[in-house]
Amino acid sequence: MPPGDPVIFFSDLASAPAGAYVTVWGRGFGSAQGSSSVTVGALAPARYLSWSDRMIELQVPSSATVGAAPLVVRTAAGDSPPLDFAVHQGRLFFVAADGNGRLVGHARGARRGRRSVPVAHHRARCAPRW
Repeated sequence: MPPGDPVIFFSDLASAPAGAYVTVWGRGFGSAQGSSSVTVGALAPARYLSWSDRMIELQVPSSATVGAAPLVVRTAAGDSPPLDFAVHQGRLFFVAADGNGRLVGHARGARRGRRSVPVAHHRARCAPRW
């Protein structure tokens, strides 16, 4: 890989449903998007939220189908090696640990009245009020 080619180091998500927002970090993306692009599988993102030389925020296209969809950054200097990524069905749940080791957060899409949702082999409690 030539020294000026873009490189993706990692993304915040290894998989996501169509329509989700994904952030990729790396180098050589360019300070502004210009004519550069990212592909999700063979598709263009639905939109870009931000673009810098080391970070790109994008929305997975709504037409993305379930399965492998490697991420590639394309610039005038060349294409990045693909980063493994997949599109899956379902929704995303956002959870964070509080200072006491408990999982707290917002379970987007959870049904009203449910007390918890499964998240990464843990059960996260839903807020009592919506």
